[in-house]
Amino acid sequence: MEATAAPANGGLWERKIYASGMQLALVLACLLATIAFYVVGTKGVFPQLPPLVSYLFLAVCLIFLACWVQQLRLYGPALVLTATSFKDARQSRQEIPWSEVRSVDQWFQDRRTLGMHLGVSDEFERTYRRYPLLRPFAALNRAMGIRGIWISTFGTKIGAEALYVTTLKYWNTYNSKDGSHV
Repeated sequence: MEATAAPANGGLWERKIYASGMQLALVLACLLATIAFYVVGTKGVFPQLPPLVSYLFLAVCLIFLACWVQQLRLYGPALVLTATSFKDARQSRQEIPWSEVRSVDQWFQDRRTLGMHLGVSDEFERTYRRYPLLRPFAALNRAMGIRGIWISTFGTKIGAEALYVTTLKYWNTYNSKDGSHV
C-alpha cells in the first residue's frame, strides 16, 4: 500500500493497492494449463468425445484465460480506497461510493480469509458496470441468491485481513461523519 494524496475527510490518505508481479507468471501458467487440458482431455483421456464437446471445453478454458489476461491489462492500482469511495479496477472502472455500502464482511472458505464482501443495495448492484467478461459470473451469483460485490485479494500486494481492516476503517470513518449508516 502506498499513501499518495493529501489527507481527505477524516484524515485518511488515499490508499492505492497494486497488483502483484506474480500475475504474469500465473497467466503464462494458465495458458500452458489450458493447452495441456485441451490436448490431454480431448486427445488422450477422452478421445471419443464429439468435436463439439471438445470445442466447448476449449472455449471455457479460453474464457478463463481471457479473465487472467484482462488482469494483466490493469494499469495503475488494482484497488483504491478514498474517504468517499472504494474501487476495484480489476472488476470495473466505476467507483463504489461508501454511501451505497451497507456492510463490510470478510469472505471465508475452509477457515481461510480470501477477501471481503461489500453489501450494497440491489439497485446499485444492478447498475454496477462490471467488465464484460465478469458480467456472466455476476448474473450467476444473483441467480444463486449471492448478493453484493466480492473483492478478492488474489494477485494483489495486500493480505485479505489487512484489506478488510483497512476497508472497515475507511467505511467507519465515512459513516461517523455522515451519520446515516451507523
